[in-house]
Amino acid sequence: MTDKTLSTPSSTTSEPQMYVAEGQKKRSVKDTVARIVKAAKIGVTLVLLAIFVFGAYSVWRLVSPSSGTVAVDTSRESVVSKIQSLQRVETTQFTIEKIISAGTESNNRFDELLFEDRLLLVAHGVVTAGVDVSSLHKDDVTVTGSTLTLRLPPTKILTTTLDNNKTTVYDRQQGFLIQADKDLESTARQAAQEEISKTACERDILVQAATNAQTMFEQMFLLAGFERVEVLVAAGSC
Repeated sequence: MTDKTLSTPSSTTSEPQMYVAEGQKKRSVKDTVARIVKAAKIGVTLVLLAIFVFGAYSVWRLVSPSSGTVAVDTSRESVVSKIQSLQRVETTQFTIEKIISAGTESNNRFDELLFEDRLLLVAHGVVTAGVDVSSLHKDDVTVTGSTLTLRLPPTKILTTTLDNNKTTVYDRQQGFLIQADKDLESTARQAAQEEISKTACERDILVQAATNAQTMFEQMFLLAGFERVEVLVAAGSC
């Protein structure tokens, strides 16, 4: 009887092959990583180069002379036309409060009880002053090179209005034998407007309006391209 011996493959012969495969795999990973890093460096370099080129071009565009120029018409006719289009230029505004008494007057207490019709109006008004430039003439404007001389009309009060939200009838007294005057409050409001306008004049609103008009027109035409601007404007009378 013949003995058959089964031989088992030795593990020592497969270990070197395993190490070789693992080494090749590691080298492959390293090569891939190296290629990725190299590509990333190239990409970053290109981006930085593009930013540099764009920045350099932008700076060149800023400092280089422009191919187009903006023309500003500074002729006398143009100046007069621009000013006239403004119509009424508001330069100053005053807010004034007045208490107005309106109605019948009597020196007799008995008459007051029977026939008096009076009210007290607390009036809150706004006075606006400025210059009406709609009638400006060519002779009022002088242009010499880059110098402009402008003669404006005297300042005046443009509007006097009552603030209806703040103007109220504080008190009204009516006698037993008299019918209420339906127009009394309207009369008081008209008187309040006149008094508020008068008070604004006493506080030199027209002088302030002239000063503001001078400053405003000087700045406007300096920005329009003139190197020197002289504005002549007088304070009007109330």
